[in-house]
Amino acid sequence: MNNQLNKWIFAAVLMTLPWVGAQAEDYKLGVVNVQALLEKALEISGVPGNLEREFSPRDKKLVAQQAEIQKMEDKLERDTAVMSDEGRRKLERDIQSEKRDLKRASTEFREDVNIRKNELLAKIQKNVMAVIKVVAKDEKFDMIFGEGVVFGAARVDVTKSILGRYREMYGK
Repeated sequence: MNNQLNKWIFAAVLMTLPWVGAQAEDYKLGVVNVQALLEKALEISGVPGNLEREFSPRDKKLVAQQAEIQKMEDKLERDTAVMSDEGRRKLERDIQSEKRDLKRASTEFREDVNIRKNELLAKIQKNVMAVIKVVAKDEKFDMIFGEGVVFGAARVDVTKSILGRYREMYGK
């Protein structure tokens, strides 16, 4: 059934192609590489550096916590022969407790970084889409294609134009 529907849709599209070809001269079309545009917009906006500055203190704390656990494990390995059974068990429990805390803190850290990255990406995506609309109106495009374009000739690629406008509007 689905295959039959696809054949009908394909036939309908084929029948409209001559009309589209005749009318295409009246339209100004553009193509934008949205992925490349987003990557450049991230750089322009300084997102990687901002994330690093924002989360660096927590990252350093996790690294210090890992180093402390390593010290405890080294002490256990080095001094196990001279430790009392009670002292050894206490140190082993402390190590396990610290490892649990580190694992929980690491998971929270990764989740917080991902949440913040997604927030910033959503904001940039919104800004990029706004810039695309501004360029489309200013340059009188009838349609700008993004995702799913297999080929776009250089003369219809407006990625650089949009990137330039993005820099003007949101660059630092």
